[in-house]
Amino acid sequence: MKNSFVFYSDWLKAIEVQPVEIQGDVLRGIAQYAINGNEIELKPVAQALFSLIKLQIDRDNEKYMSIVERNRANGSRGGRPQKNQNPKPKITQNNPKNPNGFSENPKKPYNDDDNDNDNDDENDFKKDATVVASKKDWRTDYEVYVEQLRAAYSQITHDDNFIRQQEKYNPGVDILMSVEKACINFWATEAGWLNKKKSRAKQIDWQATFRNAITLKSNRVYK
Repeated sequence: MKNSFVFYSDWLKAIEVQPVEIQGDVLRGIAQYAINGNEIELKPVAQALFSLIKLQIDRDNEKYMSIVERNRANGSRGGRPQKNQNPKPKITQNNPKNPNGFSENPKKPYNDDDNDNDNDDENDFKKDATVVASKKDWRTDYEVYVEQLRAAYSQITHDDNFIRQQEKYNPGVDILMSVEKACINFWATEAGWLNKKKSRAKQIDWQATFRNAITLKSNRVYK
């Protein structure tokens, strides 16, 4: 059981366009899984959105556990060396070895009151997790790719024209469930990401992707 977890702004963007009851279900699902590790039963639309978010939670947990293991290994070796009672002098402009006048490490000056390794690593983890993914490129960052997929799926769940048109061309097929199946089984995986990277297009046409996915027998879920 954890006391806290990282909640991404892109999750909120994808959730807040859903009906209120779906929003509540998704938020409960996220909280239960991130804090207690429990997957609760959700309605289909909420489950689809949660399943995409769950991928990010799992990656964050793996990163956090790697930090915990590293700290444990450091502790078994005696932890951080004892602090030097004599602070390191800063190198001034008069010192020919460093004519710029910076301290030995300008980004992190010597400080005798540094926090312990656990706090430093946990803070680093939180800082990494709050990087705005939209500034990255979906071709080079898998997480950005998945966030775009979440947003695209969320949009089509409210696109009545798209749903009616696909129901007309695919009689008896549950359109949203079929798209959800395609996302979870392929497009939200790294294999799906690598497949998309083969295209030369700068932007992904997710509607075309979903339309094509519905036509595949392996994705179809019938009413």
